[in-house]
Amino acid sequence: MFGDVDARKLQAAWTLFEAVATDKTPFVTGLDRYFDGERHSATLAEI
Repeated sequence: MFGDVDARKLQAAWTLFEAVATDKTPFVTGLDRYFDGERHSATLAEI
């Protein structure tokens, strides 16, 4: 993974994509693997 800022950007993007995607599998897998299943709270608050 890159630095902390890049990691948070990726977490935010995957959180958003999971919310709108028909097939959520790749985003759920990424969030589970790299972020212990934690969604980006600021992104969730905006959507």
